[in-house]
Amino acid sequence: AIEPRMANADGYAAHPRVRAAVLFAPWGGDLSLVGAPGMSLWNDDALGGITIPTLWIAGSHDDVSGYAGIRRLFVNAVNSDRRLLTYANALHNVGPNPPVPEARALEQYQRYAEPVWDEATINNINQHFVTAFFDLHLRADASMTPYLNPSVQEASAGVYSVDQAGAFTEQHTYWAGFPARTAFGLTLEVLSLP
Repeated sequence: AIEPRMANADGYAAHPRVRAAVLFAPWGGDLSLVGAPGMSLWNDDALGGITIPTLWIAGSHDDVSGYAGIRRLFVNAVNSDRRLLTYANALHNVGPNPPVPEARALEQYQRYAEPVWDEATINNINQHFVTAFFDLHLRADASMTPYLNPSVQEASAGVYSVDQAGAFTEQHTYWAGFPARTAFGLTLEVLSLP
């Protein structure tokens, strides 16, 4: 059952038309959550085979894929120009869809919902980064670079300058595309190729 699904099987080779990828809470980097600590579905050689730019999106408390497993995948994709967007305190649903009408019980609704982050907000933030990422890597639009390379890694670590009236001045380090005070709880890690 596994053999035809292996990465070296016909049909699973990288297609040359795929030039960039966005990965939402990818599973398999750490199988501790399913009782196999220290194991992964992906070895370092396979991760090193990722050569296209990648944007990884995860919740810092992902209880399905495991944040440590997602970080392992991200860090070990060493031949990819890559970024990891992390939502502080978010669980697995960092790409939420509206629940189906049949999801009436709380347990069913939780399959679709993110309990800490507002679904519209998280989707708007995802749209911001995915659009900038694909515009940069698929359309070669260099004007998107500031949106993907923030001056500080963690939005809440930004330096804010306030004038005497209490208004934010233009001397700031908050992220491009985010008005002051709107990116707290986000971290964007950038690992570029040498």
